[in-house]
Amino acid sequence: ASRFQPLSAWIEMWKPNGALVPPRGFAFAAYEVAPRHILMVYAVHLKSNRGEVSEDIAIREESMRQLSAHMHAMNDAYGKLGTVSCIVGGDFNTAPDDSRFAGEKTMRMLRDDGFSWCWQDIPFPRRISLPADRLFPAACFDHIFVRNGKFNSAQVIEMSRRSSDHNAIFADVQL
Repeated sequence: ASRFQPLSAWIEMWKPNGALVPPRGFAFAAYEVAPRHILMVYAVHLKSNRGEVSEDIAIREESMRQLSAHMHAMNDAYGKLGTVSCIVGGDFNTAPDDSRFAGEKTMRMLRDDGFSWCWQDIPFPRRISLPADRLFPAACFDHIFVRNGKFNSAQVIEMSRRSSDHNAIFADVQL
């Protein structure tokens, strides 16, 4: 949802790559937020952790490779219109500082591509987006990343368990 009229918007399912068949997909929208300043926004929902850990990680990494390819193609296309900023947010089902996913590259791919992480330097107790339950410990699986922008703040907003098992997250971004 935006007060800006999108230049384009769509959803896309992740594509199978051999034995890796990522579920779900992403939503995308491009906006002209100021003259000659384009904002590309992606909402993602990556593979859950209800399966074999190494397979879940491989599937999330494949989804991120596909997202990265799309972002580069869109950056090339929209870059002709001016400066391009990009925001990626959603349920990643992983965290860069969670020991269970120490070798996972999903989020490292974004950081290596020039993105900043909304939770940088925020202590874990203040960024728990998925409260503990009987099967899993508390986690910070919901994230927002920005490239060509800066985070002023980020916070978790507690939600009713009837609406989602995850809490909402909010970030104030300066482009």
